[in-house]
Amino acid sequence: LSSPFARLGEVSVRFLLATLVLGCGLVAPARAGTRLYSGNGFPLRWGQPDKVSIVIQGDGSDDIHDGSHFTAIQNAIRAWNAVPGSSARLLENTAASARARTDWQSDNLHLVLFDEDGSSGYFPSGTGIVALTPVWFTASGVISDADVLFNGRDFHFTTRGEPGAYDVQDVATHELGHLLGLDHSGWAGATMYPY
Repeated sequence: LSSPFARLGEVSVRFLLATLVLGCGLVAPARAGTRLYSGNGFPLRWGQPDKVSIVIQGDGSDDIHDGSHFTAIQNAIRAWNAVPGSSARLLENTAASARARTDWQSDNLHLVLFDEDGSSGYFPSGTGIVALTPVWFTASGVISDADVLFNGRDFHFTTRGEPGAYDVQDVATHELGHLLGLDHSGWAGATMYPY
């Protein structure tokens, strides 16, 4: 899905990079192609890839009561930061004021959020979308905003391997790949495999 929007006097495009994570195991985050803006073929990229700030929203999932979603998402961040040959670095902002925010649409905030009530508007009932990453970027492919949204209304999440729930670290690693500008991979063992 894509649609053009005028925002702050510049032409931006929003891509919804969604995933239907159906129990695939975590494999090293590699073997995915760079997402290209189909309007002109520019690759998606951050203007300062070595300084991509990210905030893990403090409320987490209604399914996880011990705060372990922080560790799971931090492990996903570390996995991407450890990829050899990449200059991209996700830098976690752990300030309590940042973690208390829920305004994921703000340009100055790249938030990982569990949407427990469908208020984001991105999870129509019955879509089967477990999580998605709205990405805003300019016509030249420079990403200006991206956030990771987990569908907590329709799906259950776990950090302990409970049956019938999706693993937070697996889903976060996949979605953070989209946040960095990566597309899905056709390789069934890859983190960026869509199923």
